[in-house]
Amino acid sequence: RFPAAPTAVGNALLTTLTDSEIAGRFTGPQHFPRLTDRSVQNLSVLLTRVRTARERGYATDDNGVHSGVYCVATVIPPWASGEQPLAIGATLIADQVDDNFVEAIAGELKDAVRQLSNPMMQ
Repeated sequence: RFPAAPTAVGNALLTTLTDSEIAGRFTGPQHFPRLTDRSVQNLSVLLTRVRTARERGYATDDNGVHSGVYCVATVIPPWASGEQPLAIGATLIADQVDDNFVEAIAGELKDAVRQLSNPMMQ
């Protein structure tokens, strides 16, 4: 398991929280481990990434956990009321990624979410 701040799956799950809730959980440097030189290092950057993920419907990790690795992730809503959301992600070789490829992967993940989601909760 990896911390939420630098990971696409972690950022995707954080989209389900308010900015205030995120700020309350990420209160110190221990929440921002430096795994690579591109890891998220502070709350301001984290909030910007989460807001971007909310807007576009998926989160990304561009070399933030492992050099050479790019990840795309999105939230799977809870199956039933009171349950926690999950997230689904795809890991890619960073050198092979471009915007069109990321959009295509995000689309496939969103299709998977539709298939995995409770139709009564949509």
